Amino acid sequence: RGPDADGSENDGHLNQIEDNLERPEYLEYTKLNGMLDFGDGHPDFQGPPPPPSPLLSTIKEVRTVRVNPDSVLVMDEEYLSTHIVLAWNNYPSEDPNYKDPFSREWDFEGYKVYVSNSNLERDFALLDDFDRLDYSLFSDRDSLSVRPVDDISELPVDTVMLGFNLHRADVGNNTGFFGFHNLITDTLTKEDTTTYYYIISNAHPLMPKYYAVTSYDYGDYKTGTQPLETAKIANSIYIAPSGNIGMPVGVVPNPYRANADYTQAHGGISWENRHDGTDDFFPQTDRRLYFYNLPKSCLIRIYTVSGDLVDIVPHNLPGDTNIGWVDEHAEAWDLNSRNHQQVVSGLYLFTVEKFDANEKGSENYQTGKFVVIR
Repeated sequence: RGPDADGSENDGHLNQIEDNLERPEYLEYTKLNGMLDFGDGHPDFQGPPPPPSPLLSTIKEVRTVRVNPDSVLVMDEEYLSTHIVLAWNNYPSEDPNYKDPFSREWDFEGYKVYVSNSNLERDFALLDDFDRLDYSLFSDRDSLSVRPVDDISELPVDTVMLGFNLHRADVGNNTGFFGFHNLITDTLTKEDTTTYYYIISNAHPLMPKYYAVTSYDYGDYKTGTQPLETAKIANSIYIAPSGNIGMPVGVVPNPYRANADYTQAHGGISWENRHDGTDDFFPQTDRRLYFYNLPKSCLIRIYTVSGDLVDIVPHNLPGDTNIGWVDEHAEAWDLNSRNHQQVVSGLYLFTVEKFDANEKGSENYQTGKFVVIR
C-alpha cells in the first residue's frame, strides 16, 4: 500500500506485512516464491460450468424395464416401431464426486428434454423438465439465497438474513425423477446406477428429428448466478421409428409422384431436401424413397417388370452410402439407377436379402413392388 519509505514498493514482490495481506491465501497470487504471478498476459473470461452432460443413447434392442415392484414394461420390436426411447443414466451428471470449480459444491439440479428439426441450439423446443425435490430460501426478488436442502424441515418458512426478508420455496418445479409421466427409471443395483428412459409415443415414422437431454444446476446463491445448463447439441440424436422387422418390408411414398412437392414442410420438416445445405431442390440428389421394416443388414435389389436390374442398395453393408437419414430398419433410395440416371415412370419390383441368418423376426428373402409416376 506504499510507497514505502525504503523505496521497495512496486518491486514485484508480495510482502505479507507491508501489503497488509494477513491471510495465507495471498500465496495463491504468487508462484510460491514471493513473486507476483502476472499469468500469460491474456485475461481468462471463464465462468462457472453446468454439471457434466448426460451420455444419451436410444433403445433399439428388446429390453424389459421394471417400472415398479409390481409391473414391467417390455420394449419389443412392435413397441420400438412406434415409440422413441431415449436413455441415459445418472452418471456423470449426478456424480457425487463432481464439484463446481467455482462454488466448490455439488450443484446438480435436474434434466431437460428437447426436440428440434435443425439441430441448431436456438431451435430446440422444450418437451419436459425433471428436477430434484429440494428447497431453499428466496429473497423478495425470487433470488436463491442459501444452499438448497432435501429436507424441507431444515429451513424456516420465513426469516430475515442480513436485512433481507427471505421465504421458503421449492427449487424449480420439484417434479422428481420417479414415475413422472414420460420418464421412467430402472435401478441397476449391480452397477449402482440408475437408468432413465424417456418415452416419445407420437413420433412420426421415417420423419426423424433431433432429441437432446441436458443437465442443469441450481445456480450460485453466493454470487447470484442463475442456473446453468449444458449445450443441447452436445448429445443430440437424430432418430425416428423405422419399422418392425416382424412386418413385411414396405416402401413409402408409394406411389412416388414426381409432380408432388415433397420439399414442403409438414410438422416443421420436409420429406425431401432435408438438411443438405442447399435452398433449392435438385432431383438428381434430393429424391427420397424409403424402404422400412428392413433387417439390420440386407441387400435391396430393384428391378423393372421385365427383370432388368435397376439398382442395388446395401443396407448396413459395405458400400452403403447412407443417403439421407439412416436407421437400423430403414434405408433411402434417391431414384437413381446404377447408371446414375433418374428412373422413368413405371412399376418396379424389389427383393430384400437378409445377411444375418441369426436375426429373428424377418425372412431371408422378401419381395415387393412400388410405382413411380412422372
